[in-house]
Amino acid sequence: MLSLISAMDKNGLIGTGKALPWKVEEEYQRYLDTVKGKKIIVGRKTFEISGLDLKDEQVHILSSRSQGTNYYNNIEDAIKACGENDIFVTGGAEVYKLAMPHADRLYISVIKGDYEGSIYFPNIDANIWEVQHHEELPEYDYYIYRKKG
Repeated sequence: MLSLISAMDKNGLIGTGKALPWKVEEEYQRYLDTVKGKKIIVGRKTFEISGLDLKDEQVHILSSRSQGTNYYNNIEDAIKACGENDIFVTGGAEVYKLAMPHADRLYISVIKGDYEGSIYFPNIDANIWEVQHHEELPEYDYYIYRKKG
């Protein structure tokens, strides 16, 4: 199963290009708990910002630059390399756009507040996605979407 996981504001903002525009510890811990032990596909820029450990065989990096083991230059090859496991795509925006047609689920945290930035999550089309789970929390709302059909 391929899932996208992201935090965003109410307008779909996911980043500034250098960092997340917010710091919500409870949401970040949920993210870590959700992806722990799973295969991860992440874009090179997001990977460099995140500080993930490249020695972890669970991390597969999407990049137009070939840089060695665990680097892929198209989403299909990265998905294939992950095998039949639970796979989470963790960003950035371009990788989300490429992976969305292949995804079965979306794990979305909508952070409360107004933020500045220029990087956005792709539109979640209500004709394609339906809310399977929703939680309202003090600092964010949490949604799990499932692809219809």
